[in-house]
Amino acid sequence: MKKYILGFALEDFVLYEHAVALKELWFDEPCFFPFNKEGEICWNEKVFHNIQHQRYDFPIFEEESIHYIGIRAPTYSQAFRFFRKKYKLHSYIISDDCTKDTYGYHIDFLTKEEKDLYMMVGVAECEVVSGFNTPEEAEVACLIKLIEIVKNKPMIDFEALPQEKIKEYVEILNRTIKALEKTISIQEETIYILKQTNKK
Repeated sequence: MKKYILGFALEDFVLYEHAVALKELWFDEPCFFPFNKEGEICWNEKVFHNIQHQRYDFPIFEEESIHYIGIRAPTYSQAFRFFRKKYKLHSYIISDDCTKDTYGYHIDFLTKEEKDLYMMVGVAECEVVSGFNTPEEAEVACLIKLIEIVKNKPMIDFEALPQEKIKEYVEILNRTIKALEKTISIQEETIYILKQTNKK
């Protein structure tokens, strides 16, 4: 049976330990509720007042402070959007197939530019894991994996790369820089044209 707090389903919010991990990864977006020191989603008159006035950016204090009310309690939707926007990690929940009543998740590890660079040293492009009994179980597992990926994101060890790989890497970087310079040049030219048009 679902549990609710002020009309919100508790299962829509991430677990406390995952909220702590998200805070360590610089999650600081407005949320409906905070967690208290006991790791429970809480509300008081201040929280209720903020929700009534559509204010969700609860003040976050250090645990030592007498004003401590906990850390933000994001929903799974907020957490997944956070990884998409900040770390370019795209993920979604999948149904295994039509014959199985099980679920999984799919995570794209890297942006297109990063794929070109990291594939040279054998970093996987994505991860697909299945076999979960419910979509909610798959969501939890997916979030845990996203946190793990960011915390342990591999770095390229140039000293271990052969010279030809380093040259290839540099060529890709140079092409990327040239593409960026071209984009900037086009933007500057567009801004100049717009300014001249406005003067007229």
